[in-house]
Amino acid sequence: MHPQLGKLQSVHYITAHSVELLRELYGETYPVRFPKGKHGLFQQDYFHRVHTIEVHIAIMKWAELNGIEVGYFCTYFDKLSSGKDKGYRAESAIRLSDNEYLIADAICLLKTFAREELYAIEMYNGNDTHRVHGSLFQHLQALKKGRPSRQFGLKYGSRVLCVFEFDVYKVQAMKRLMEDERFANAKKHFLFKSLEELKTEDFFEWRLFDGKKTGLF
Repeated sequence: MHPQLGKLQSVHYITAHSVELLRELYGETYPVRFPKGKHGLFQQDYFHRVHTIEVHIAIMKWAELNGIEVGYFCTYFDKLSSGKDKGYRAESAIRLSDNEYLIADAICLLKTFAREELYAIEMYNGNDTHRVHGSLFQHLQALKKGRPSRQFGLKYGSRVLCVFEFDVYKVQAMKRLMEDERFANAKKHFLFKSLEELKTEDFFEWRLFDGKKTGLF
């Protein structure tokens, strides 16, 4: 329950017992994503997780309609073993150095008609455009070093899809990047939409931070 919105959508997830049943049926190597622990699951960032899932659904629907294969999609709440005892890290982590990661909300690889296209996805809830600016500067640093592309074995650059809960804060964030000369040569790598635009407009069409329309690839 939410004090202002009342009953929220139910969230369903697979249990560890179900994972064992699937592996008995399909084999131990069968890939299954499931929560590694239920402590705090959806309690702290319910809306952010739900909106991230809505972005995933929008991408899958658009890709299916246009004959585009989604080669890879993972989120920050998908976990991988870190190699340490009972340690996990987000599957959407972009490695910056041996011990440093940038955790994107999601990472998506589209197999287009021309080539594979890689995107880091950030879903921004609320009105903290200062935090958004700092987050996108981290992505700028990663892009300058080609970290996302190297991680996926690509020899060309990737992009960041920036989705905002509210259009007004999308516009404010775009303005901040426009005024920051550090982003001047990276304009084509940052694409913007509001969550409402994602649901109602052509998924292929986005905005650069100077307001110009651009295609997804």
